[in-house]
Amino acid sequence: MDAMCLTDRPSQDAVCQRNDWKVHKDGCSNSPDFRGPIFYTLRCYNFKFADELLSFALTHLKAWGRFHHLSREEFLREWPKVTRSHLLLVYLVRVEDPPPGLFNHVQFHSVRMSSLDILPASLRERIHQRLDARSPAFTIGYSIVPGVINQGEEYIHVQPTQVEAFVNTFGFPLSDTSNTDCEDILKALVYRENAYQEEAAQKLRDGNQKSG
Repeated sequence: MDAMCLTDRPSQDAVCQRNDWKVHKDGCSNSPDFRGPIFYTLRCYNFKFADELLSFALTHLKAWGRFHHLSREEFLREWPKVTRSHLLLVYLVRVEDPPPGLFNHVQFHSVRMSSLDILPASLRERIHQRLDARSPAFTIGYSIVPGVINQGEEYIHVQPTQVEAFVNTFGFPLSDTSNTDCEDILKALVYRENAYQEEAAQKLRDGNQKSG
């Protein structure tokens, strides 16, 4: 998985990729007043869990059944018809008293397939450019919502007030997901969330015991 992070701020249209992070980390990291802590939290969460969310998106869209018989060239011609209209919108809630690790500051609440039209036009244009340049790829948007609203329910009718969008690449040929349950993918994501939080909390406890 490789990701690009985009927000509707032309001067900070950062390219955040693992393989060249040393080159551009200063430009992406040294503007906390401009972007704020939420952006960095969501970027870390995306790097940690985008694989599961991409798997969910591709399974939900029945990508394997629709495209697995195509050659790579044929797939790359057809896939933009999907990516230019779809966005996986992930709702997260804040974790109270989180353990170390920015990705542990939020946790999964619900998810729905949405339209890119919920994003500002200028951002959509840049996303389209990134999708074309990085294909095959797909856009995942994150929104932090109050955990007390519709607790345990999907935010189907709640318009997000802020969405951070990340363009994530994936490989081709596609994996066979014909027998994969979307709910199982989300359960695995939540399991990993809990495991990371517990691991970080245990390391913190061990460190406190040693220092004590």
